[in-house]
Formats: sequence, C-alpha cells, structure tokens
Amino acid sequence: MNLFNEHQALIAQEQIDYESLLPLHYTFEFQGIPFSCDVDKDEAAHTLTLRLTADLGFLPYSSENIVKRNQLLKGLGPLIARGQVLIDHHCSINMQLTTLIYEELNAKVLIEAITYTLLDHREALDQICRNLNNDAEEVLQQQSA
Repeated sequence: MNLFNEHQALIAQEQIDYESLLPLHYTFEFQGIPFSCDVDKDEAAHTLTLRLTADLGFLPYSSENIVKRNQLLKGLGPLIARGQVLIDHHCSINMQLTTLIYEELNAKVLIEAITYTLLDHREALDQICRNLNNDAEEVLQQQSA
C-alpha cells in the first residue's frame, strides 16, 4: 500500500487529529491574486479562525509612475473607502478576509470555508482583478484618445 492510500485509510478511520496540525499556513492563487492562508484555534471562543490575505502588490510613488498610481487609487478607491482594501505605510496593498469556523477541522471543512469566503467577496475580487490587470499604457492610450 502506498503512502497516499495509507493516509486515505487513516482519514477514513478518523485517526488523524487535524487540530494538532494548527496553526496552519499555506499560500495559493485565486484569479491570479496570491493569497496567504492562516488557520488558528481560538480556545476561548471554541472556534477556528481562517484568515486569507491577498497580496495586491505595491502602490507606486507618484515619482515612479503617477499614471499607474492614479489608476490604482481610482479603481480601488471604493474598496479602500469601505476598508476592504488596505494600503500600509510602505504602500503595500492587501485585502484581509476573516471567517470563523465552528465545525471540527478537516480538509473538506477547510476547503469549503475558503471557497465560500472567496465567493462571498467575489465582486470585490473581480474589481481588484480588473484594476490590477490594466496596464499604465492602456490608461495613457485612453487619455490621448
């Protein structure tokens, strides 16, 4: 029996304690946006906290690329105003999503929580994708037309 089948057999027998693996941390991409994922246990509330952080890059300084800066601020402005997208003091742009998990942790529950969290924020993520994928050259072409 190979290692994968042994692991599947252990899962079927429910002999794996997923919570002993906490905190979990890994990365993935969704719609071309890199995410980091953290899962921690909140002992007091008896819940698990899923934190997804989207790394949206950096806001260029106006001396570097004023067109791209203005494009990003205009496109992401509504999300920034609602606090959905944050720009830190180093001009790093990110989006933080948090979900509480009330069920016992297993792979199915974790994937469902990530999927539903991303789907719940789909409109904002689509808006981010539209703005991050626009090149400064496209903005220049639109302004000159």
